[in-house]
Amino acid sequence: MDRNLGAERVAKHITDDPSFGNIYRWNSATAYPGNSIDTPEPWDTSVWGDDAINLKPGVLDKKEVKWSDDGWEAKNSPCPAGFSIPTKAEWEAEKILNAADAFSKLRLPMAMFRYREGYEAGRGWTQRSDGSYAPEVGYYWSRTTFGDVAFYDLNFTEKRADLGFVTTAYGLSMRCIKNRWSLFGF
Repeated sequence: MDRNLGAERVAKHITDDPSFGNIYRWNSATAYPGNSIDTPEPWDTSVWGDDAINLKPGVLDKKEVKWSDDGWEAKNSPCPAGFSIPTKAEWEAEKILNAADAFSKLRLPMAMFRYREGYEAGRGWTQRSDGSYAPEVGYYWSRTTFGDVAFYDLNFTEKRADLGFVTTAYGLSMRCIKNRWSLFGF
């Protein structure tokens, strides 16, 4: 796709508010009502639920961790027909180095994220003079799981890009990719 799901337009620059689009929880086809530009408050748990998984030190110790590209159930994909949520490997194939590179290659803006517990200053945003919030980090879901408690995401700043992992305590942006054509129809 040429823009984030729910975006008003293709990004004109890396902090272009109308290009941020919607924010989604892991494995949810429903976007969060509202955006992160206007408020960094915690999400409304009466609307978006309170079942966040929070990683605790040692939770993966002595446990076999498996990756899975089938972690986001197809029935819960917010992507339109013919498109899907990228896998970790598909994000890696883009070789994104930083925010400028993400923008030049895919027109990915540094869209903000939501967090179940709210924000702390310096955690990916700065407050603008008009009271709205500007992103310092772009976050995008993949459909690849890391064990049974975490999920890979593409995240980038002006200086670096990374494929890290987060928990369901986050709501991230979504960029769908066109499904590959196959002789077998899948």
